[in-house]
Amino acid sequence: MSKRVGIGLLTGFLAEKCHHRCYDFTLQFKGITQPVYKSLQQKFSLYQQSYAELNGWRLAWDYGKRRAGACFPRDKKITISRHHIRLNAEDTIVDTFNHEIAHALAWERHQYAGHGEPWKSIVSQLGGIASARGAFRVPVAPWVLVLRQDKLETVTKVAERYRKNSKIHLYMLKSQPETRGNLFYLSRKDYIDWCEQSLDYSALNFVR
Repeated sequence: MSKRVGIGLLTGFLAEKCHHRCYDFTLQFKGITQPVYKSLQQKFSLYQQSYAELNGWRLAWDYGKRRAGACFPRDKKITISRHHIRLNAEDTIVDTFNHEIAHALAWERHQYAGHGEPWKSIVSQLGGIASARGAFRVPVAPWVLVLRQDKLETVTKVAERYRKNSKIHLYMLKSQPETRGNLFYLSRKDYIDWCEQSLDYSALNFVR
C-alpha cells in the first residue's frame, strides 16, 4: 500500500493542544520562565485538594515540540511541554494546563477522552477555553518538506519538519500518485532564501 502525505493539512497557527501539530515559522526561544513551573505546580496541588478524582495523578514536563500538553489516563499523568512554557505567555500556558486537567477529570468521572460535552463542561468550569484548538507558539523546525517540480523550476511547501524521514521517497501527496518520488527536504535557510529570490532553483540543496 502506498504511503501518503496530505498537503496543506499541517500548516497554520491553529492546532489541537493535545498530541497534535501547530507551526509558527518565525519564532525563537525566549528563555525558561521558572516562576511558571512553580505556579503550575501550585495550581495542580490546589486542584488535587479540590477534586478527589485527581488523587494519584501527577504533573510532569516533557519536550514535545508539536503539542502544548498531554493527558495520559492509564499513567494518571499530565504533561506540559517545556517548549510551550518557554515560548508562550502565562495565560496561554494556564489555559493549556486547564485543558489537560479537564481531560483528567472527564476520564475519572465519565471514562471520556475526547473534546465533546463532558470535557467542554469541565474545562469551562475551570475557566479554560472549551476548544480543542488553540493559537500558540512552537519551536522553529529546521526542515521544510517540499514538492520538487523540475519542469517548472519551483517548489511547493508541504509542511515543516523537525526530523527527516529516510523513506520520504516512498511517499506521495494525498490523491496525487504522480508526486511520489518528488518529495524532498530543504533546509529552512534554503527555503527562505529561495522564497526571497536570493537563491536560484539550481542552487537548492534537495535532501532525502
